Amino acid sequence: MIRHLTPRLEAWLIAAWTLLLASSLYANIGEIRGVSPEAAAVTARAGIDRAPIDAHSDVERHQVASMAWSHGAIWLVGLLGICSANRFARRRHQAEMASAVAGKEQAALQLVMDGVAESILMIDADYAIRMANPAARDFHGTDALIGNPCYRMIHGESAPCPETPMQPCPLRAAEREGKPVVVTHEHKRADGETRIVELLATPLHNDDGSFKGIIKVSRDVTARIQAERNLRHLAHHDALTRLPNRLRFEDALERLLEASLELTLMFIDLDRFKHINDTLGHSSGDQVLRIVAKRLRSAIGPEHFLARFGGDEFTVLLVGSLSQPEISLIARRILTDLDQAMVVDSYQFRVSASIGIATYPYDGKTVAGLMKSADTALHRAKSLGYGNFELFNRVGDQPALHRLQLEAALRASVAENALEVVFQPQVDATTGRLAGVEALARWSHPTFGAIAPTELIAIAEESGLIVEVGRQVLLKACRQAADWLAQGIETRVAVNVSPRQLLRVDLWRQVAEALEQTALPAHLLELEIVESAILQDVDAAAKVLGELRKLGVSIAIDDYGTGYSSLKYLKHFPVDALKIDQSFVNQLPRLRSDKAVVNTIISLAKNLDLLVIAEGVETPAQRDYLASQGCDLLQGFLFSEPVPPEQIAAIYK
Repeated sequence: MIRHLTPRLEAWLIAAWTLLLASSLYANIGEIRGVSPEAAAVTARAGIDRAPIDAHSDVERHQVASMAWSHGAIWLVGLLGICSANRFARRRHQAEMASAVAGKEQAALQLVMDGVAESILMIDADYAIRMANPAARDFHGTDALIGNPCYRMIHGESAPCPETPMQPCPLRAAEREGKPVVVTHEHKRADGETRIVELLATPLHNDDGSFKGIIKVSRDVTARIQAERNLRHLAHHDALTRLPNRLRFEDALERLLEASLELTLMFIDLDRFKHINDTLGHSSGDQVLRIVAKRLRSAIGPEHFLARFGGDEFTVLLVGSLSQPEISLIARRILTDLDQAMVVDSYQFRVSASIGIATYPYDGKTVAGLMKSADTALHRAKSLGYGNFELFNRVGDQPALHRLQLEAALRASVAENALEVVFQPQVDATTGRLAGVEALARWSHPTFGAIAPTELIAIAEESGLIVEVGRQVLLKACRQAADWLAQGIETRVAVNVSPRQLLRVDLWRQVAEALEQTALPAHLLELEIVESAILQDVDAAAKVLGELRKLGVSIAIDDYGTGYSSLKYLKHFPVDALKIDQSFVNQLPRLRSDKAVVNTIISLAKNLDLLVIAEGVETPAQRDYLASQGCDLLQGFLFSEPVPPEQIAAIYK
């Protein structure tokens, strides 16, 4: 009942009860000492009798003094009781006020938590969940969170979860750090679904500073983490074949080399895959690559690393020490599996491949060195024909290594615009005077020396540098012809166009820019195109040649007679000149067959009103015969070898 009274009323009741008890005790003491209860009561009400002491006997005086002392003591007890009652009431009131405040604070906190869309839990130091918001109940899929341990409700465990560096306990982590911590966990929902959660655990402390628990805010980041994983997968895997890509392969190779593990590297290149793409289309080509990837995986087994290096190239890492017979057996199995017939878009065909093989640490101790060795072996395998494999041979592959070094050096020289251009005169067959020049690229390297022109062109073609080489030669030739023109030397300059250049849609733009930059009149520029390049794609070539003709430049067919020598394109294409290949000139006028070919070409050109140029003229007999048959221009060592531009002025004069 007392709990329902106000604290002040409760204190006065306790005080009254204390006084009543004191009065009763006083009366009892009076009876014991021979004083009537009535007298004791009167004395208790009136206070200490202050009558003269000498009017009583000694006994009476002793009794009165004793009663006075007892009376004072009892009133003191009563007073102390009142004070104690007040203190008790104040403390209880304070406790109730504190409890009320705490209750209000908790209610306010719960109200705030309920308004947050993210899951929030208050967890005690003993893992018990004390508070939860609706988002937490929804996320964990249960309303039975309060009072239960977090490890059971969140992770489905019967004991606190063991901590790992990758997944620390947020409760213990916040206790250790003494400040908010962020961790990532996998939470198991009541329905069994596992979600990835980012947690912010803020520590709570008691008034004495001891650890009380945490406020844990959870954010479901499953979608984000999965998206990041997908991005990492895409960054390191080929979307078409689902195999690791070049980046992932190089990373794996580097890690294996750092661990000093013996391994075998295979470079696999599909033979004539471009023909499949060109014939059946890229969609069919993609299907072929998927089939090839599956066959390669089956051939090498799951224990070895397979990647798509790029295009139609794949790489294989065989981890462990393998003998050459074991390596050769795996390579043969790969080639055999790939050679099985496949059907794509109702077409049945076979795919072969070439394989270059290098081993660590014998054929290279770095990623770049090992890959270079495997690539060298691959080139040698392809040179042997389709469907071959070759192991790197440090002695036998020196020429191939030299070729790779030359390619790297050429790439650097082209980047520095360091190629030289020389000019070989073309003279009038009748007068012997300078009628034009042919611009030729030359390359002299400080380490490798002067590189043969045929080797320069071959390396440029194989490396894909031929387009840039052609552009630089074109610009330098136009600039030199413009300089000669400024000196009063008007002569036509012929520049070779490679097949790859011809089929580029922007060739006319390169020519137009060269003419504009050098201010060279278009009629002083001739482009020499081999007839085999025209026949690769007749329609595309016709379009490009038509655009070039609009610029005003002349077009010559180089090496005429060495290809199919179709008369159709001579009739319809904008051609200005035919150039007789030196293979038909070498044996003139001795060989009858060469004379017949040369006479036919000259006759054809005259009938089509085309200019005729013969190259490779080295003897007076050749000169005289060609002039007698009506050849217009002659070119060869008989007149001059290719020379620097400053010597052309002397020849012209």
